Amino acid sequence: TEAMKNAFITDFRLMALVMREPVSNDLQVATTRRFSLRETVSDNFANVRTQGDAVLLEFGPSRREAMQWRTRAQIAQARLRPLYLTRMALWKYRAQTPGFELPPEVLAAQQEFDNQSALAMDGIADRLEGKSPAEKGDVEGSFEHLEQTASKVDSQQPPDSKAPQVRALLALSGRSEQLTTWLAENV
Repeated sequence: TEAMKNAFITDFRLMALVMREPVSNDLQVATTRRFSLRETVSDNFANVRTQGDAVLLEFGPSRREAMQWRTRAQIAQARLRPLYLTRMALWKYRAQTPGFELPPEVLAAQQEFDNQSALAMDGIADRLEGKSPAEKGDVEGSFEHLEQTASKVDSQQPPDSKAPQVRALLALSGRSEQLTTWLAENV
């Protein structure tokens, strides 16, 4: 049970790292780090699942509590996986890879949304460890700011040059906001 709890907490710490990536302006370094982080997250998801399966074999007075932890972890993992996939897609915007470039104002708003989302993930991990979160993270407010910024920038563009990458960014960020908010409220 303790191994499952620790791996589960690590899920949230890793998601915070994913949300803050890339931290390097060198695209080659950032891409290498992304692949490494991707493997670490995938391995940890598998570890939570494996440790959760092992909980089934535990007996004794703490079994009921262990099974409740296992159930909570499984429910949260069902939200963490799509959040992880969404965040990996959003990485391209934050890294400004070719074809995913954003206007500077939108990029700044996206980075703030990412940072607030990462604070929320760290806050969940802190709560699971029995600590008071340092900062809660304003995921909803930062997403609203991102939407407003994108709308303002978009309205200044000629109608025939509306950026599809900004619409895709908002769709992905909206899904990320929903999943992050659900996790922050329910884990």
